[in-house]
Amino acid sequence: MTTDDITAVVLFRLVREGTDPTEPVCTVTPRDVVSAVVRRLETRALDLEPADLLAACKEVSAACEHHDCARNLIEIGLDAWEITRTL
Repeated sequence: MTTDDITAVVLFRLVREGTDPTEPVCTVTPRDVVSAVVRRLETRALDLEPADLLAACKEVSAACEHHDCARNLIEIGLDAWEITRTL
């Protein structure tokens, strides 16, 4: 079996349980970006204009596209999942 075949079989199990395989598992919202900016800048974040925050959101989006952060996050999550499965 190819990995695509195995993926299809395993996904079918989730679909039978009512899970939508196209539903996002996690997303990054502008609120998440703003929270991260505030953690970095603290009270200096109060001086930012909406254009600054929109630029930050665009940079985060570009970084995710260029660095395939979704794949990295999946791997980090699966590492933690594997550890908890063996406990």
